[in-house]
Parts: sequence; structure tokens; C-alpha cells
Amino acid sequence: MALRKPSGPSDLRIYRPSFACEYSSREEEADHRSRLLAKIHNAYSKALQRLATHSKARRAVATRIRGGGGFSFGLLDPTSNIIANTFIPCPRDPAAADKGRGGDEAAAACGSRSLDGMVTFLSRFFPYLVDCEAVRYLLLAGSDLLVATRIVVVDRRMKRFGSSGPAVEEALRMAPRCAALAAQHPDPDRFVGAWLTISSRLDEAVGLLAKVRRRSPSSSLRNLEKLLCEPPPQMDDSRGTLLRAWQLAMSRRPLPRNVPHQNTSTGLRRVLLDAIHGFYLQALARLPAGELCSLYQRSLLMAGHCYGPLDPVSNIIVNTIWSTRRSHLPWNSGLTYPTANSFIPDQTGTGPVTDGLGNELGMVVSTPGLLRIETRSMYGLVSFLCTRYHHLNFHRATRCLLEADGSLLLSDPNLDAEAAAATIAVLRTKQPARLLHAPWSTDTGFHHTAALSSGRRVVTQAQGPATSVNEAFKAAATAAWHPNADAQRTFSLHVKRCWGLSCLCCRVEASSPVKMLTVLPAC
Repeated sequence: MALRKPSGPSDLRIYRPSFACEYSSREEEADHRSRLLAKIHNAYSKALQRLATHSKARRAVATRIRGGGGFSFGLLDPTSNIIANTFIPCPRDPAAADKGRGGDEAAAACGSRSLDGMVTFLSRFFPYLVDCEAVRYLLLAGSDLLVATRIVVVDRRMKRFGSSGPAVEEALRMAPRCAALAAQHPDPDRFVGAWLTISSRLDEAVGLLAKVRRRSPSSSLRNLEKLLCEPPPQMDDSRGTLLRAWQLAMSRRPLPRNVPHQNTSTGLRRVLLDAIHGFYLQALARLPAGELCSLYQRSLLMAGHCYGPLDPVSNIIVNTIWSTRRSHLPWNSGLTYPTANSFIPDQTGTGPVTDGLGNELGMVVSTPGLLRIETRSMYGLVSFLCTRYHHLNFHRATRCLLEADGSLLLSDPNLDAEAAAATIAVLRTKQPARLLHAPWSTDTGFHHTAALSSGRRVVTQAQGPATSVNEAFKAAATAAWHPNADAQRTFSLHVKRCWGLSCLCCRVEASSPVKMLTVLPAC
């Protein structure tokens, strides 16, 4: 992201889009890939040592690994995945016997294809993840696929990951198939079916794989092959079976305390944009349907930003209705504050509505229009935090916003301490119930104290804000391309001073913005 330097002396930190590449260089990507391939090769060496006692037997096992799709990705650790995948019944490559002259050749051939499969798994499971970042996460996880998946969830601050268990399970069914296709597995469907069978009897499968040793009896391999030959469970019977594999990954490798970043904010920015998109969908659902397209649409798309002293959804609604009321006056007219009752919009017709670019708005709020206001809101949020706390850059401010659910009230504890305390109290009462119904959540700690941790980190590193709230709201309005930045800044300060805690306490009970605004105190 580009930090715009304002003309003249100023403490504003205004961020705007930049087309500069934020990803690793080709040399760094090649180094990461080489190091990851070395870890995968080490897993193949361990698998060969457990399956073969001498060089002649090792050559035969290597041929079977290469010809039968013995890749290192699956739901267990890499070595166990290789052993299990080797004995999955599937068509064999007849050319493998000629190509696979030894263990090193088999490891090199399958290792590269395994890497491609794991990268495809992660990019399919996390649509915002690019290949070079997937390689970096796999390197941190020691080439363990499920551990890498958990690291991504933690690092991207995906606090609501697993709130829909069936959606996660469906993704865990589709991603392995995509990985098998990318690795050119001889039978991707059979591969997925075998792992569904393993997940349904995971403890038994782990026990059988643990018995596979260099001098173990052949009965352990026969029992493993017998398990892999069984048909996969039916869809209804397999619900919840993948959860055990997800939880088992927690015990294999501890999550890193800090994930080294390389100033790549693209993925975090997309996650934050996705969260902001959810705020706008909630706001659209709360706005009166009859007046949405005829009265509020232009104001929503032009000035209905989600930053402000309230929660994001309330900010969108209040900013939209305030902008609608002001649209009847010239933008450069004097600012007047409506009372609570005068916020109820009149029901008179407004004529054709345009988007400010000469295009007449239709009866549907378009996706491009929403994306534009969502992106502008994101830059407003980040610019607010970076202006208040100069030690924050775009990347760190984005992470703070993700931890605080996109709320400036929780990101900046000095914005409104009373309202922030009330919000945290509400979150604490709801937290146990949410965790009880989120078994897929990662054990990271930020699920419990996200609202507190981000704010504390901002304060302790700089001992208070560097600028006033007035300047921060000015930076937010400027970065968000508000039609009248000065008026919007003054209005935000007015809402903070008169309505903050009252609106915060009543917004949950409000069935519509009209009802919400009528209970606010007049100033």
C-alpha cells in the first residue's frame, strides 16, 4: 500500500492503493521451495527406512511409492501420509519400474508433485492465498499439511473459522481431491475415499501406521491394506469424522508464536475486505427495503462508510442516513446536526438517483458499487489507526482491525473507553457459548481476548495516541474519498460525543435503523 504524503507539515497517515508487488522475489521463492522440498525428501527417507530393510527391498518399495501415488499430503504427518498413500489400492504406473531406480529418485519425483498438491490444497482451502505464501506456511509447518492449514487460520486472524462445521468438512473433502489432481494421482476419487475411510477410523489407522517398522510383522501391513480397501462411509455417516484429524494436528507440532512476514498485506487485506463486505450485507438487511433503492442507495454507495465511533454496521447505517439528509442541501452548506427524531427520512419521491458519475442507479445495489465503498472504508479504517498511532504500518494496522472485528472502538482503546468496556463485557458473555459450538476453532488465545489484545498492544508500544481523534477522522475521511471530509469528520465527533454508548447499547434490540435512531438522545 502507498502512504500518501500530505502537502505541508501534517501528522496524517493516509493510505491509498498501490500497484507495487508485495510478494517475494523469484530468488526468495526458489529458496523457500528448495527448503520445503528438502523437508519433503526427509519424510520420504523416513518412510523408506520404515518400509524396507535393505537396498534391494528399498528399490522395490520406491517403485511402488512412485507408481502408486505415494504422496506426502493427507490428514496425518508427512511420513504416515506417504505410507498410507503407498498402499491405497489404485492403478499403478507401468513406467514406474523403469524410472524408479532407487529411493532418492522416487523421493525427488514424488516430492515435487507432493509440493504441487499441497500448495493446491491450501490455495483451494483459502481462496485468498497465493502459491508463494502457501509455500511459506508449509515451510513453517515442516511440510505438514494440516498444521500449515492451522497456521494460516491463526496468522490470518480467522476468528470465525469453523463457525459452520459442515462448510469446513465440505472444504476438507474437496481440497484433497484438488491436491490429488494437481499431483497427477492415478485415481483421485479413490484417494479421497481412502482418506475418508481413514478419518472415520482414525485411531485405528494411526495405531496400524505406528506398527509399520523395518522389522515389524507383515500382518501390520496386511491390516493396513485391508483398512484402505474398505469403502468410504456414506456422506451422512461421515459427518464429524474429519474433526478428529483436525484436532490431532494440534498435538503434532506447536503453532509458532510469531509468523515472519515479508510485508505481504495482500492476503490480510482481502480477509478484511471480506469481513467489511459482511458488515454491508448486514446493513442492507437492516435498512428499510422500501426506501433502500429509492432513497438510501446513492448515499450508501457514496458516503456510507463503515468507520466511525460505533460498531461497523451501525456506522454504515448512521452515515448513510446522515448523508441522505444532507443530500437535500449543497455539500458546501453549513453543517447542521439533526436531532434523533429528524433522522427519520421523509417519504417524498427523490426522482432519478445517480451514482455521482452520471449513471442512473437501478433497483439493485450492484456488487461493483459495494466493492468500491468497502475498499474506501478499509483505507479509512487503516488510515485512522496509523494516524492515531504512528508506529503502526498498513500491515500491522490491518491485523489489529482483523482481531477487533473491523471496529475502531475495539482497535483504539483511547477512542471511547466507556463504550469499549461495554462492548468487551458483551463479548465476554457471548464468548463461552460461541466456543462451545466452534470445535474447529484453533487453540490460539486470540479467540478469547481479541477485543483486549489488539487495543493493549497499540497502547503499550507507544504509550498513548500520537494525534487527536479529530485528525484521525480527517485522515479516514480523506483516505476514503468522502464527498465532504470536513463535514463527515465533524459529524463523527458529534456522534462520538453524544451518541456513542447509547447507540452501542440499543443497536442489538433495534429492528430497523428508524427504530435505532429514534431511541438515540437528542444533542
